Formats: sequence, structure tokens, C-alpha cells
Amino acid sequence: MRKYLFILISAILLTLPTFAAEGDIDFTSGDLNDLLKYTNRFDIPFANQKQITDEEYEKTINELKAKQNKKLKKEERPLEGKSIKDDNETTYIQETGEKYIILNLPVEVTTQDGTDIPIGFYRMIATKEGKDLYLEFFQSSKKIARVKAIETNYDFDEKEVNFVKVIPCNESIVRLIYGSIDYNAYAYLRLKN
Repeated sequence: MRKYLFILISAILLTLPTFAAEGDIDFTSGDLNDLLKYTNRFDIPFANQKQITDEEYEKTINELKAKQNKKLKKEERPLEGKSIKDDNETTYIQETGEKYIILNLPVEVTTQDGTDIPIGFYRMIATKEGKDLYLEFFQSSKKIARVKAIETNYDFDEKEVNFVKVIPCNESIVRLIYGSIDYNAYAYLRLKN
């Protein structure tokens, strides 16, 4: 294989000077204009391009920035159930804490009301209505399920402030533990057969 590759490369390299010597072009004058006369237009890539003025450049840059800002504004839409106007100093902590509580659910489970939750990744949000606390399963902005949870002060000996885990209790039940800045809670879910 190496022998054939060597022969092929040698043949190509030996024929290159032949292609360069074809034609009756005389470069002995040493003048640059003679050289440019006989060069291919692909050898001079910017020959037929129009020069751009500073005003045209600035206008194009401003249009691109406007498009990028418009795209960013679309992406900043709040998710379902979120308030847009939180102006206190804990906003940043709450946003980062709630934003990244993700559950990797390795088994299919069924909620207390019979809703099936398939295997997947879910963004978990805890909401309180009156005295009841609910854990909501989201994929993107779509709510998949809602589970009634039991609020507790116990942090389940977790090192992090924000966490969510599934812990097996027995062959048919798992325990979902949730912790955030606002709530610590747990719920029992039945494994789907």
C-alpha cells in the first residue's frame, strides 16, 4: 500500500513542473504587470470586490446587533407560573437555585392520582397552595405531572442546598426527596409495573 501511495505522489510531483512550463509566457522582464496579466482570476481573490465605506459597515453591524437582541428577547420569556417582577435581593439566588434542579428519573413511576411519569430528565419546581406543597415535573415549559409532597425541615443530610433524588424504598415504591432554598419535601411514588 505504501509503495502505491509513494508512486502516486511521485507521479503527481513530477508532472507539476510540466504544467507550469506549458505556454509561451515570458516572465524574464521581471515586471509585476506582466505577471498579473497572465495570472488566473482565481489567483487574485479580491479583484472584483467593491470597497465598503465606514457608514455601510456601521449600518450592517447595527442590523446584526438588532437581530441578536431580538433573538435574546425571545429566549428570555418567563416559564409558566413565574413572576416577571421580583425585585428583591434574593432574586438571583432563587433564580439560580430553581433553574437547575433537574431530576434524572431512571424508572417509570405513577403518581398518587394515577398519572404515569416516563423515564427522563425533569425540571422540578415546588409550589405551595395554602398548606399543601406540590412538586411539579416539567420538560421544557410543559408540565408533565404534579405530586403532592410532605414538607419537612429535615435536609436529608445532603451537602447541597438544591437537590432532588429518587431513593428506592422497596420493590414497588420509591421516595422522591426535594430540597431548595424555600422548601424541603418528600413524596412516595409507585413504580409502574
